[in-house]
Amino acid sequence: MKKSFPFIFLIASTILALNACKKEEASKPAGDFMISKLDGEPFGTKDQTDTAYALLDTISSPEKLYITSRMTSWTLSISIYDQSDYTGTFRFGNEVPGFFYHFAVITRVPGRYNEDSWFSNGDAISGDHSRGTVTIDRFDTVKHRIEGTYEGTFYNPNTGTTKVITDGKFSLPLTTLR
Repeated sequence: MKKSFPFIFLIASTILALNACKKEEASKPAGDFMISKLDGEPFGTKDQTDTAYALLDTISSPEKLYITSRMTSWTLSISIYDQSDYTGTFRFGNEVPGFFYHFAVITRVPGRYNEDSWFSNGDAISGDHSRGTVTIDRFDTVKHRIEGTYEGTFYNPNTGTTKVITDGKFSLPLTTLR
């Protein structure tokens, strides 16, 4: 009996460790995704009815990278301008040459910013009411893939209200316009 105890303990420990690893893997989304929490509630593209994409536009001047999630009632779009290297952390509101700055927006109607739009652009426009970052860990133009994280406080200048995004993660196909 005493000789079998270490063996049983070893087997039980192994089973518990494997179950813990499976639970951790299950919490990571599979495939393409752009998810986060908006004011503490789940927010983002995680099923086939929604779309998320990353687009590097090298035709326009300045060059820009869009990371966008279009959901049934909301669109979250992150714009990064004119970088020689798109890996790293970019702060919303940081100006780049030519009066452009990195920013993110949550809106109901893409491209039309009104009372249903919240911006994260540092003090570039919102008078320091909003802050945020996007960190790009993988930017692969050969395998056409982008991965990273994002967070921010978004401000609506029309209503004076804010929205907070936390725990933002994305893993998306990358399309390049040349």
